[in-house]
Amino acid sequence: MSYIFQLSLLGLVLYSFLLVVAVPVLYSSATESSKGNGIILLGSAVWAVFVVVVGILSRFA
Repeated sequence: MSYIFQLSLLGLVLYSFLLVVAVPVLYSSATESSKGNGIILLGSAVWAVFVVVVGILSRFA
């Protein structure tokens, strides 16, 4: 169970770095801002679910 937690934590860190780069790029692009906002919203929701999953896994690790 410890390995699953460590891998999910690594995934959360890597995904957070991806969002740190992707969100400013999507906000700065002038083309199709509604599509960029949808991608940012979806990415944020996935990140929030990822945080909850890592939190639940940390209780069992």
